[in-house]
Amino acid sequence: MYPITVKRETRSKGGFFARAVFFIGWILSPFTVWNDPLINIPISYISANIAARFMRADFTLVVVVFYWLSNVLGILLMYISGRALIRDRQHALRELFKLVVAVVVYSGLLVFLGRLGILKPFN
Repeated sequence: MYPITVKRETRSKGGFFARAVFFIGWILSPFTVWNDPLINIPISYISANIAARFMRADFTLVVVVFYWLSNVLGILLMYISGRALIRDRQHALRELFKLVVAVVVYSGLLVFLGRLGILKPFN
């Protein structure tokens, strides 16, 4: 759905560390369809549970904040590693719009689950 390709000259330059950082960023970023329900939302939920022990705040809001932070961290790691480029620049704005819509939809789902009382901290 989101075409991320590595240029041939990028594969030969850079080392294992840069590729590992890019891979971790890709896993955390919203560039894959499966990562939010399998990676980012569970990480956000666990992080919010840890944060809930140290601060008083609306749990659902904390989950959403950690969810957004995990997505931003993923994109930042990809940017820092600099090993991948979106090849089709004509459709970059449309792809960015799709990413934003997906993140907003998942955020709405988290808020909805919080309002229903399904999204709760560990007791």
